[in-house]
Formats: sequence, C-alpha cells, structure tokens
Amino acid sequence: LCIFFFFQAEDGIRDFCLSRGLGDVYKRQKMITFILVFGFLGILFYSYFKAFSGKKTKPSKKKEIAKRYPDETTALDLFQEHGSIEVPLIKRVKITHDSYIFHYALPKEDMRLGLFPGEHVVIEDKIKTPEEPEGKLIYRKYTPTSGIDQRGTFELLVKVYRPNSHPNYPNGGLLTPLLEKMNIGDKIRITGPCRKLNYLGNGHVKLVKSQKLDRTFKQIAMVAGGSGIAPMYQIIKNVADNEKDKTELYLLFANKTQDDILLREELESIAARGKLKLFYTLDTSPGDSWKGYVGYVSEEMIKKSFPKPSDDIMVLTCGPGAMNKLTLGLYEKLGYNPEYTFKF
Repeated sequence: LCIFFFFQAEDGIRDFCLSRGLGDVYKRQKMITFILVFGFLGILFYSYFKAFSGKKTKPSKKKEIAKRYPDETTALDLFQEHGSIEVPLIKRVKITHDSYIFHYALPKEDMRLGLFPGEHVVIEDKIKTPEEPEGKLIYRKYTPTSGIDQRGTFELLVKVYRPNSHPNYPNGGLLTPLLEKMNIGDKIRITGPCRKLNYLGNGHVKLVKSQKLDRTFKQIAMVAGGSGIAPMYQIIKNVADNEKDKTELYLLFANKTQDDILLREELESIAARGKLKLFYTLDTSPGDSWKGYVGYVSEEMIKKSFPKPSDDIMVLTCGPGAMNKLTLGLYEKLGYNPEYTFKF
C-alpha cells in the first residue's frame, strides 16, 4: 500500500511541477519523499521481525547464584527459588538506648542463612505514609551478625531512628520504628543477598562486582562508625571462629559515647583471645579513666592503630557518609593501595 500510494502521489506532484516550470523543485521533492517512504517501510519491517521472529524480550531476572552447599537447602536457595521469604521474630535484645539485636527463625531448624561474610539481607516492607496512603514498598539492607554456620536462626543488628533523634531523619526512619514495635511472632519479608564484598576465609577477599580484586591478604584493617560495625563484625566473627584462619585484624571503632559502643562485649572478648587489635575513639572524652582516642577519625589514629601500607593489607570503612569520606581520604593520604580499599 505504501509503495502504491507513493507512486500515485509522485505522478501527481511531477505533473504539477513540470506544468509550472518547477523541475528542480520536483527533483528535490522526489528525493525527500523517497527517503521518507522507504525509511517508514524500514521501520515497519524491523517492527514485524521484532514481533514475530521469536526473539521476544524476556523480563529481567534476578541473577542466579551458584548453590553454595550442594547437600542442603539454605535460605539463600529459597531466595533464588521464590524471590523472598517471610521469617518470624523470636527474640529482641536491646543493647543500647536506640539499638537492638533482632533474632529471626528460618523455615527449618537445621537451615543455614547461606550468606558469606560481607553480604547483606534486604528487608522488604510496604509502608503507608501521608504521601503514599496506599503504601510504598521500601527496601533496607542489613548485615547479619550471626555466624555463617548458625542454623535455624539468624540475627540482625538494627539502629532505630525515632522522630527528632537524628538531624538527617527529623521524622524518624520509615522501617526501623516499625521493627521496634513488632511483637514476637510477627514476620518480616527478606531477600538477598546484596553483595559487593565476600570474605571467603583465611584472608581471601573477593569483590563480587569487580574482577580487579580476588586475592588473599595477611592483614585486614577496618574503620567502623556506629551501626557500621555490623559488616566488620561479621568478618571478625568469621575469623575468630576459625582456628585455622590466621588473618590479622585491626579495628578502629568510632562512636559518640561509651554507651553507643555496639557489640562491645563481643569485640573485647575476641580481642582478649588475640584475634583482633581493637581501638576506640569517642567524640568527647568521658573522663580521665578513658584509655581510647578522642575525636573524629584522624591520620594519627590510623598510623598508631594499623600496620603500614603494603600489598599484604586491605583497608575497609563502614559508617556515616561523612566518616566514610574522611576515612577514604586518610587511607589515600597515608598511601594505602586504592585497589585494596573498600567502603561498605
């Protein structure tokens, strides 16, 4: 049809232009019309083959992860199969004025979570707000503080952002106040893993989304701030629980006050066993009895706490954005290899 109408229109335009001495106009018009018509035909043919050639676009699919435990089913396997699962709250332990460790049960008593150290689960929930009265689906990442071989349950360290408790969240967090109010037996929906870094044991670190780093280190040094201790603790616990893992660990842990130091008892227990060199810094000094550092993370603190830069050490940071930016700058200034530097 397009070709038929093209030639019909072309004859009429030709006669019109020649009868009025407009031969040059006719030639230009003929070329433009030719390009437009056959360009349109090209689009039609492309659309036809796209629709009927059998090469239909497939919906995006969550990237599959190779089964990690061939002889058992983990929660990670269920994430891969179903997308997400619901887990009930079985215990809640308040560890500071605004932080909890939430204990959740897995579908089976002998089931592992299946995540590697450095990976996070993602809590999904639909939250109703004045702007979204029907509910808005939100996602929050949390690093389990439980060991990788723990079965039947897992734990999440959560800092609750209540209204007017943090300048960046004047109305409070969307999710954490709800987690705080949950009753035993209430369920959350989780999926995962969210992963960028895997600690595979014996100093072996792999950056999942980069082929640049997949190697073994003798030393791992970490700066953590507040609830940013969670991914660091997961690595620390994994090393501490493995007698064969001789990786040297160093942690500089920054907090506002002593009361804000999360997992203090657990960290100091690991340090007492010689598996961790532990250092604290507080925003202000609590008194003469305080033996740690005072003030924001500094060049001098890192120099005194961590080994010198070398190809044997990897340095990490996790905490508030301003602290991470400061720490990354200090790492660079002190000469730590940027390829062996990572921010959670």
